[in-house]
Amino acid sequence: MIGLLLSPSQQGIFKKVPPRLVCTEQHKIERISTYGYNTAKQVQDQYFLITDQVPGEIWYWGALASIIVSATLFIIGKRHWGTFVGQWPPTFLLLALFHKLLSPSK
Repeated sequence: MIGLLLSPSQQGIFKKVPPRLVCTEQHKIERISTYGYNTAKQVQDQYFLITDQVPGEIWYWGALASIIVSATLFIIGKRHWGTFVGQWPPTFLLLALFHKLLSPSK
């Protein structure tokens, strides 16, 4: 049906499509290492180099402080800022949990 709607010069377009390349996991790994992308292990190691210097209690205090600041901003009428700051505690708590569960130093 499509052949009837296309001119002979346009029909040749569909025949020139190159075959699909098969991408294996090994090919992906080689491509990642070729282009210098970090692997998950390297990213995790970099994360722990930074966060090992931060005591675990800081994450919990940061969550508590952001809850207090959010409530204060909400009460004084800056509701948008209060909502923005109110979204920080889950992040702090997840960072603390992630660091506690996966920390290689402890």
